[in-house]
Amino acid sequence: LEALDCINLRRTVAQVEHLLLVPLIQSVLKYAVKNQNYESNSDNKHLAIGKAFALSLLPFLAAKNPDATQAVERNMILSPTLQPVFDGSQAVADAILPVMQDLGVNCDLVGIQEGIQPCGERPQS
Repeated sequence: LEALDCINLRRTVAQVEHLLLVPLIQSVLKYAVKNQNYESNSDNKHLAIGKAFALSLLPFLAAKNPDATQAVERNMILSPTLQPVFDGSQAVADAILPVMQDLGVNCDLVGIQEGIQPCGERPQS
C-alpha cells in the first residue's frame, strides 16, 4: 500500500479473496447435514443458523451459477411446505462444487463434512 502499487494489491486480493468463502461453505455444508433430518415445521435453531450462512453465501453463488443458487435456496432457506435440505446434503455440496472450482477454492480447504464430500467423491462407508 505504501508503494501505491495498486496492480499488485489487486492481484494479492484476488489470490486471497476466495479463502474468505471457505468458512461460509463449510458452515453451509455443516448445517445441510444437521438440518436434513428436521421436519418442515421444526423450530430448531440449527435451521435458522443454516439459513443465515446460506444467505451469506448466496450472492457469491448468484454471481457465478444461478443453478447453484436455486439448489442452495431450495434446500437451505426455510419453507413451511418443504422438508429442510429436501434434496439431501450431498445435493447442496454438489451444487456448490462448480462455484468453488470457478472461484479457485481448493477442496482440501473445505474438507469432508460428516459423510458428504464437497468435491463430488462419495466417502467409503
